[in-house]
Amino acid sequence: MSFILSAQRDHESYSYKNLQRYFRSLGLCRNKLPKEVHAVASQSEWYSFDSPLCPHDGRLDSLEINERPIGSDSPQKCSIKIELNLSSKARIRLDYGYITHYALKFPNELSHGSWRYDEFSLADNGEFLHTIEWGNGAVWEVKARAFNCFWRGENTKWEMWTDALMDLRI
Repeated sequence: MSFILSAQRDHESYSYKNLQRYFRSLGLCRNKLPKEVHAVASQSEWYSFDSPLCPHDGRLDSLEINERPIGSDSPQKCSIKIELNLSSKARIRLDYGYITHYALKFPNELSHGSWRYDEFSLADNGEFLHTIEWGNGAVWEVKARAFNCFWRGENTKWEMWTDALMDLRI
């Protein structure tokens, strides 16, 4: 069930209560989501268009899909890295590991526009689903078991997104 994607946000009945319901749903599955997913998805700054930590209106800089063995005797594992340029000249990098499904759907042409909305949800077997909607109507879905999110301001080093959030709040 979606709470804060375009189907809800573009409807006249959308309100802050949708975001509150979304946060409640994340709280109910907190112990089943990877802690790094919950740490990002449960923060209002991730969804606040005024926050320098929000991916909204970010432009895709790079998408990297790799398939490498985790260890010498391990089977290949798929990973995805997404890097965004934000309007504040900051950057966000999302790293997904142990991918079990991904889909990149483009309505017309192979173009994204800017990051519009996204939502994290619990999937099967300890996995999470991250749905990302882009400005041109493209929709990405990534189902994975591992996640990390990094942020880098202009002229700074990469740091965990949650550390940047704490720095911003100080």
